[in-house]
Amino acid sequence: SRKQVIRATATDMNRQTESSLRIYRRLIGEDIVLTFQPCTEPTPILADKQQLDQVLGNLVINARDAIYACKPPAKQREIRITTTVVPRAPGLTSKAGFVRLTVQDSGVGMDANTQANIFEPFFTTKAKGTGLGLPTAYKIVEAHHGEIKVTSIHGKGTTFEIFLPRA
Repeated sequence: SRKQVIRATATDMNRQTESSLRIYRRLIGEDIVLTFQPCTEPTPILADKQQLDQVLGNLVINARDAIYACKPPAKQREIRITTTVVPRAPGLTSKAGFVRLTVQDSGVGMDANTQANIFEPFFTTKAKGTGLGLPTAYKIVEAHHGEIKVTSIHGKGTTFEIFLPRA
């Protein structure tokens, strides 16, 4: 429960995401297609790079686990990551707008009750797990003055959207 100090530096979300994905591609398995579509516009943010890696890692690993949880196995095993520049984000204000990082999977999806609890500490969607990955991601995004949203359809997959203020 210790609070991490944010060491925010100017970074480009596209470059940071691409750098992180080099590691995560090896962790998800060869049978899952991981694609990254970077925004064509600059994506400058002020962020702690290690904490940003932690957020992306939690989302990618959860997406992998959701894909493997499909019974019968998902026909398309895919994790899609995109970055986009948006002028406004729901409930947030920033004169410069936001950079949205989207992580979408073709996994098992979640029902409404599960979605309502995923950011609660020790709540887990897995048979084995601590239930700390998504709450940690939530707190990191919140500490960066951003927002994280989730949409999911049980049996169809899940989409996480992270909005961080554009620098």
